[in-house]
Amino acid sequence: MKLSMTAGTTAFRAALAAAFALSVTALPVTQASARTLTSIKAGERCSWPYAPAGVYVGHFLGYEESKFVSDDSIRQFTTQRCFRSAKDCDNWLYTMQSAYPIAGSQGRCRYKG
Repeated sequence: MKLSMTAGTTAFRAALAAAFALSVTALPVTQASARTLTSIKAGERCSWPYAPAGVYVGHFLGYEESKFVSDDSIRQFTTQRCFRSAKDCDNWLYTMQSAYPIAGSQGRCRYKG
């Protein structure tokens, strides 16, 4: 009797694996969206309270080293920009994170409806 349970379990696992393989191959494959570097001044300057409805507002907080040789400090940099599309906002955030790679930069895009 124990042998039949093992055979049943093996058959169940094989059927489950086959069903999983078929479901994975049936999923639609979408092309990965590549992010592109844009200008750090892309979009328009704005702030959340005054941004018009229907735009994506990008918020970024990053850090950079001092530009003076004698000063080793790190300074905080914060900015907000408005965009017409989520893709443009995401590309701008990618650019900002590349331009200000020190410490833990934070950024997000929010839609203002």
